[in-house]
Amino acid sequence: MSIRKLGVALVAALAIGAVMASSASATVVTKAANFRVGGAVLTGSKTVTGSAVTNGVLESEIGTTKIKLQSTAFSCEGCKIENKEVTENLGSVAYGEGKIVLENVTVLEPANCTVTGETGVLGKVPTKPLKIHGDFMDTNTANQHGFVQFLPLSGGTFAQFTLGGAGCAAISGAKNVSGTVFGESILNTGEESATQELVFSQAVQETTGASLLLGIKPAKFSGKGAFELSTGEKFSIRTAPAWNAALQYAKNTIVEHPAGGNECYKALVANKGAEPNVNPAIWQKLAAC
Repeated sequence: MSIRKLGVALVAALAIGAVMASSASATVVTKAANFRVGGAVLTGSKTVTGSAVTNGVLESEIGTTKIKLQSTAFSCEGCKIENKEVTENLGSVAYGEGKIVLENVTVLEPANCTVTGETGVLGKVPTKPLKIHGDFMDTNTANQHGFVQFLPLSGGTFAQFTLGGAGCAAISGAKNVSGTVFGESILNTGEESATQELVFSQAVQETTGASLLLGIKPAKFSGKGAFELSTGEKFSIRTAPAWNAALQYAKNTIVEHPAGGNECYKALVANKGAEPNVNPAIWQKLAAC
């Protein structure tokens, strides 16, 4: 599968321009996306918190030694979201910044190993400052889930940790993780909730064309994380692909028309070639895009 990057000019979020284009598949395009809170487009910024992560697992190799780390909780440090103007895009985009702090981190493989992050705290591994982009969507229009990209705010290092203990004597020392990670939303794009969950998996990485490296070796990250606003408000990332006369649309599909116009329509029936703004019996205009 491949994904389609949507957003009038979206940006980073806890994920751009040339970096995004190079890290995602060649079919990625930017159309329309923004953060919404309480049914309205977000103005200003909102603080984001993180809650339980379900079996966050990083797997790779160091030399010929298999390495497997697991985290059972995470938090956000300095995390915020906003709709932000960015140099490489026109208009504002769904953007975020902050550090993801993986907690309760243990080494599942090899045995008898310990792990610390850059702060020196056993079992606590913060990422480098990250930016995120929430303007991606699968080209399969039946899938209304969004994809959120996490990548380093500057430089190429995503996170760093240090291995110790008798079981890791041969591979001890600081290790760098580089690259980008995508999470797939559990809820449909535009569906507001006080908690937005993202699923991380190798399948998601392959869908988006993203990759992680531990040193020089490919790495896999899997798990599920939940994000909330510090205010407890319901929120979402709203993305919508631009209407295309050549495509067949299923009932309830949401599209933007005209492209870049920030007007969205929902298909009342399956159709092809029916222009949204002239066919009210086929397309229902939505109050907000």
